[in-house]
Amino acid sequence: AFRTGLELEKKHYKCLTGLFDLYARKHMYNELAFYGEKLYQNYPFSPSRIPDLIRSLVYVKHYKVIIEFSHTIRDEDDIAQEHIPHLAAGLTIAGKLLLKELNVDDATAVLENAALLSVKHLKIFSTIIEILIEEKMIKVASRFFKLIQDKDTQKTDDYKIIEYELMAH
Repeated sequence: AFRTGLELEKKHYKCLTGLFDLYARKHMYNELAFYGEKLYQNYPFSPSRIPDLIRSLVYVKHYKVIIEFSHTIRDEDDIAQEHIPHLAAGLTIAGKLLLKELNVDDATAVLENAALLSVKHLKIFSTIIEILIEEKMIKVASRFFKLIQDKDTQKTDDYKIIEYELMAH
């Protein structure tokens, strides 16, 4: 029924959300990404759908869409704290891919956005630092590390590992 509705009206909101939710429940990530992209490009995106959208976009390797989506969603104040790790993790993977493509400037900008989102999520933040260290981008990693030094981040084990890893380079 949802597909029939989309044949009549290509951007029908209830049909798009119905298919998005259906494919999310069935873990059909190719279809989920397709309808998720259509939804967010045409309508305000429900924050509760962010985890499924990011997961599907990573699965289908639509990293540029994750980056585009992050710019859209970060401009909105209603993104719930519980969804920030999903966005930060998606951006981290997108930045890693951009580095593999030797697109260093864009990758650095994307990873910085991920780092800013993940200052309270040290596991994601430490992954960003590890990616930068693997790519021999120690100065960038050190600059990002200052993001959590300037915050009132507790001196957790994750924090100490990041600090010592950077000191070792």
